[in-house]
Amino acid sequence: MFCLIKSIVNRGLQAVDIALHLGAHRCATTTFQTFLDQNRQQLAGHGVQVWTPANTRAGLFDGLICPPDQDATREIARARTMAAGLQASQLVVSEENMIGTPRNNLAVGALYPGLTPRLQRFEQVFKGQVRRIGLAIRSYESYWVSTMSYAAIRGHALPDRAACAALATQQRSWTDIASEIRALFPSVPLHIWLFEVFANRPRRQFNMLSGRQDITHLLDQTPAWKNTSRTARQLRKRLKAQGRLSELALLPLGDQRWQPFTSLEQHHMAGRYADDIAYFRSGTDPLIQFTQNAAIKVLRRNNTRATPAFDIGEYHDGHAEMG
Repeated sequence: MFCLIKSIVNRGLQAVDIALHLGAHRCATTTFQTFLDQNRQQLAGHGVQVWTPANTRAGLFDGLICPPDQDATREIARARTMAAGLQASQLVVSEENMIGTPRNNLAVGALYPGLTPRLQRFEQVFKGQVRRIGLAIRSYESYWVSTMSYAAIRGHALPDRAACAALATQQRSWTDIASEIRALFPSVPLHIWLFEVFANRPRRQFNMLSGRQDITHLLDQTPAWKNTSRTARQLRKRLKAQGRLSELALLPLGDQRWQPFTSLEQHHMAGRYADDIAYFRSGTDPLIQFTQNAAIKVLRRNNTRATPAFDIGEYHDGHAEMG
């Protein structure tokens, strides 16, 4: 009986092309997911089903996003059965927690340190049916500032000078992340785009992720910014409200963007980001699809390797009135 059920599930999955959107966190991912949610009906009318956190965090991925040493055989089978039962030609799955969590990144002091065992579970769920993968990346400096800011307003301690220095020099790169994803899905194109360029362009993101240019113009991309970061003034207000007075000294006065990294650390991280972009542009891995013009735009705006990119992505992330 089990073999029969497995055969039915496999046949069902073979009828569905799957696209995985892996985030990353703090890269306008929740905003993109809101775009998918508000277009569910339109997409379904064209054979596209979407799984966003509205699905995945409502029980669908229970047991799959858990410590790597915890057995998830039953949960993998359940998720496969759900995917096989879809009445659709394509399934778009957007869930950044498939590669890790910001909390773990900060706790370990590294960029998605447990990606491979975590994502491997989802490779087993969608085995053989993933046709495209999408990943948004952003400069290390702005990624870590945004992550720390978002964590702080949720009760996590602000990092001290030593913690910031450690994050600035942690060894894992976006190139490492891409390589690990490609190792798990060796025949699947990986589409990488820049947060700094595409944060406010969900239609373009959907194009790259799904390949469905035929329906993109029908989708509503009315701005709905979600989970934006806070200014230094807003962080101070939140810390005061939480009674965390001892941490106020770590924040500047005024309404500027919080910047816990030194100029030297910013220079180092900007250089590493430029190296990532250069690698993705090089075509070394032919299955990594990268938008050349977008990369050039960011590099020119940087002007030098020492200056982080400030584009619409930074505006999206840094201004509360957009939240």
